[in-house]
Amino acid sequence: MNHFQIVPHFVNTREFSCEAKNFIKNGYYTNSPEGTYAYREYWDEQTRRCLEGWSIGGVRITGAHYFYLNFTQIKATVKQGKLERKILTFPSFLDMDYYYFMECEIARENGQGVIVAKARRKGFSYKNGALCVYQYNFFRDSTSIIGAYLQAYSGATMSMAFEMLNFINKYTAWGKRRNPDRRDFVKARFKEVVDGKEVWNGYNSEIFTLTFKDNFSAAIGKTADLMLFEEAGKFPNLINAYMVTAPVFRDGNVMIGMPLIFGTGGDMDGGSNDFAEMFYNPEKYWLRPYENIWDEGGLGTNAGFFIDDMWYKPGKVTMPDTGEVVSMVDKDGNSNREAAEAFLDQERSIIKTTDSRSTWEKYITQSPKTPREAFLRTSGNIFPTIELNAWLAEIEVTKKAQDMAMIGELYWEKDSVKWMPNLDLKPILKFPLKPNEDKTGCIVIWEHPYRDASGDSPFGLYIAGTDPYDQDTSTTSSLGSTFIYKTFQKFDKTYSLPVAEYTGRPDTAKEYYENIRKLLTYYNAQTLYENNLKGLKIYFEQKKCLHLLKAQPSILKDIVNRTTVNRGYGVHMSEPIKIQAEIYLRDWLLEKKGDGEDGNDKLNLHSILSIPLLKELIAYDKDGNFDRAIAFMLCILHTHENHHIDLEAQFDHGLGDKFWRTSHFKKRKVNF
Repeated sequence: MNHFQIVPHFVNTREFSCEAKNFIKNGYYTNSPEGTYAYREYWDEQTRRCLEGWSIGGVRITGAHYFYLNFTQIKATVKQGKLERKILTFPSFLDMDYYYFMECEIARENGQGVIVAKARRKGFSYKNGALCVYQYNFFRDSTSIIGAYLQAYSGATMSMAFEMLNFINKYTAWGKRRNPDRRDFVKARFKEVVDGKEVWNGYNSEIFTLTFKDNFSAAIGKTADLMLFEEAGKFPNLINAYMVTAPVFRDGNVMIGMPLIFGTGGDMDGGSNDFAEMFYNPEKYWLRPYENIWDEGGLGTNAGFFIDDMWYKPGKVTMPDTGEVVSMVDKDGNSNREAAEAFLDQERSIIKTTDSRSTWEKYITQSPKTPREAFLRTSGNIFPTIELNAWLAEIEVTKKAQDMAMIGELYWEKDSVKWMPNLDLKPILKFPLKPNEDKTGCIVIWEHPYRDASGDSPFGLYIAGTDPYDQDTSTTSSLGSTFIYKTFQKFDKTYSLPVAEYTGRPDTAKEYYENIRKLLTYYNAQTLYENNLKGLKIYFEQKKCLHLLKAQPSILKDIVNRTTVNRGYGVHMSEPIKIQAEIYLRDWLLEKKGDGEDGNDKLNLHSILSIPLLKELIAYDKDGNFDRAIAFMLCILHTHENHHIDLEAQFDHGLGDKFWRTSHFKKRKVNF
């Protein structure tokens, strides 16, 4: 794992921008006439600095960074009189930029790419545009490609690069004639007549944009010295596009160019799963790895390059412990990360208590402290991602929580089912799972069934939800998933929580069905399953155990007005039913269950010990493949149906407070 070298404190950093200061003062870089020795000497020296880097006081910045500071202009906040305004000016030296440009240089030298997850408003579109312009100006025949899922994302960076090129052509000795000369494609060449024939001449470097939305192989046949993937969080099938594009910057196992992948917190959408997979497994994709010092429990694991919102935070903050008003970044570009974090905490507290939940969640993703926060999806996700993410981080580093998971298998002993631990079995803990990865899975139990004096589990104490599959094989990552859920009963101290999970796709669908049958029998539970597939019911019918399947819920008539659908067992997750089930699950997750040891509310979601289920709920959207989330959603729908039945029983029979004596909670005889 790599650890980028931290400079304790930068001083006199304005010396790195002397040429920019002279330009601001004079309106030009050198007053030596073009064509003179002094003119050539000046620009030869600037070229050398741009290629080799520049050192002051024992601190070296890269050539690309020197170029960025002195020969590009960006929209930046500056003080004019008593006002702060955004104007077009040269970039200031920032510690954040120092590390980024340095790591890009090291990555290129080591034959690696760079993947970056970052907070909002850190100026990376300008830096990426500058890298393209740098490549264009100093490396003959080079190609820089700005790629994105949508043209709008790549077009924004290209527009910045285009304006930088215009500045270079106007004010420096590096200007180059361009043909074509468009906002989406520039090439340093021109036509001239040689021996009566028109021929192309020039530097032949180029920058252009690509859109991958309708063609993931858009870059095939090209070679790129620099390949940008912009707004990676909004890039569906990012991995597919990246791997298909790999020959553009990779020849065999030799990196001939450098891929740069970027995504911004708050902009995570259809590509967030792929982006997260690449960010947390950088070496797998030939990207520079760093020790994950940001996420709770990340030490000892790899990640990409992360820019949190404590880097470069303009303005001042009142420190909560001392009352001192301090700047969050000083005149030399050093970030006061402690002050910035205090500011973020204050902002989060205010927004959480005064604004909507969606506003609070959006703020956290746009101003993240950790990669996990940056990768949270708030758009299209109804579930409380902030709380889920915090709980996931906690249990991933809590050995006690992980040790509660018991791995094994169930087997028949006459008419009953017994448990046998088997540590050779491997549960599926990864999400998302790639099509070529092992999908077998196994049963995981966090709490074995309660047994009464006769050794039986009361019927109704446990219920289940199942998202099944039919086909023995699949080319996708789709799995079957079943959760066992423990309901509330007065005689037991634990309640309203998932106690077992079976997620997997063994060699045959029949093996999968049989494992579900054993699991349901072990807990004396019925399962509410998604009945769009027929295989599970057919198998259970053959085994004469249809009693283990929940009948079609009567509450569907309340969810879907005037519905006449009657499939006997299970539920068809149509859009209206799915939306209502999502609402039920969201409400369950946020329901207060008690007071935690830390003084904060203990919610139902804090009873979930399935790490992949938490990951699915955090990443959830309406279009993805979320087998565990659907199975657990069916558990919660199951509880609402049972409650509905019980209320009807009270009303019909006048049981009142005799609720717990309804037929729903009586032991049911199971025959095989």
